[in-house]
Formats: sequence, C-alpha cells, structure tokens
Amino acid sequence: MQGENDPSSICDKRLLFWGWDRPTPVYVRDHRQLLEDLPFDGYVIDALSTNMRIFTRQPWPEAEFTQETSALVGIPWTRRMDNFLIILGHRSRLGLVQ
Repeated sequence: MQGENDPSSICDKRLLFWGWDRPTPVYVRDHRQLLEDLPFDGYVIDALSTNMRIFTRQPWPEAEFTQETSALVGIPWTRRMDNFLIILGHRSRLGLVQ
C-alpha cells in the first residue's frame, strides 16, 4: 500500500502555478523557457484575454479564441507540463462593478 510519505507516490502529485497573476497564452508562448525553469509542473493559464460575454446562451464563436489558440499551439515544451485553461465569471469583467 502506498502511503502519503511513500517516495513512489510523489510522482503522482503536481505543483501548479495558480494565482491572481495567471499568465495569458501569449505570455506563456513568449516566456516558455522562463516558465519551465520555475519549480512548477504546470500553469493555470487565463484563456480569456478578450472581453467576451461569458454568461450567455449563445455559443461562443471560435474566432474569438484565435489569439489564444494560435499562441498555445506548437509551444516547444522541453519537459512535461500539466497546463489548464481557465475562464472566470467575474463581475468586473461583465461591467457590473460600479
């Protein structure tokens, strides 16, 4: 049985960078080497660099993600990274904060 202190179980755990200063896809593309040199196994990347309508019943046009997807495609990672895209529903992004 693998315990929490068992060295073989460490490989299953990841340390992800996630905070108020989440990188954008363009930043990740332009600073890949810097990000790989930091002690994280991956990043939570802010996928919403545009002012999109997030609370709507309409499908999101794929064209609105062109900048983000084109920045992330083909990043030549030299080590395995577990990266996640995040889209936050925040009142200030919706123009609701006075």
